[in-house]
Amino acid sequence: MSMQSFSLEIPVHDERKMKEFQSAMNEVHRRTNDYIVDLARELNISEGLAMDVWYIRTRSRWTQELEAAFIKAAQDGHKIIPNGDEVDTLKKLGYLKP
Repeated sequence: MSMQSFSLEIPVHDERKMKEFQSAMNEVHRRTNDYIVDLARELNISEGLAMDVWYIRTRSRWTQELEAAFIKAAQDGHKIIPNGDEVDTLKKLGYLKP
């Protein structure tokens, strides 16, 4: 998995630069959406679940074990919101070891 990060200054007082900024943000959002669609296909999961997996992958708590447990729990009908409490929730549900 390859991750990239970047920093931008929002040029709110320059109309031309704001258009360039908006164009760049549109491209970031398009590529992120394309990644999520591809991830859903690759993992054979819904795009909604793929978005949650994508989010978990951006967190320092991510592990392959966490991702697999999260997907399995979702496929078993559990709706778990990835908000930092998912590890505890998955442990309580028996998808991760305590």
